[in-house]
Amino acid sequence: PQDIDFAQLCATYNVQHQLITSWQQLQQRLNPLPATGIRVLELQTNRKADAKWRQENLRKFATYIEI
Repeated sequence: PQDIDFAQLCATYNVQHQLITSWQQLQQRLNPLPATGIRVLELQTNRKADAKWRQENLRKFATYIEI
């Protein structure tokens, strides 16, 4: 877990920051990518839900990957 306020950190260094709240918004911000400069796109997730999803699904994906 991060205890960093990324918006404040970015403001300190005059870096563009945006909190992403939807997949559509993320897609819009990634296309097109900026040609210059720095931009931070922050995505907040639910750590427990993510861990549960990985436990339930990574084994399924592993069966499709040849090592």
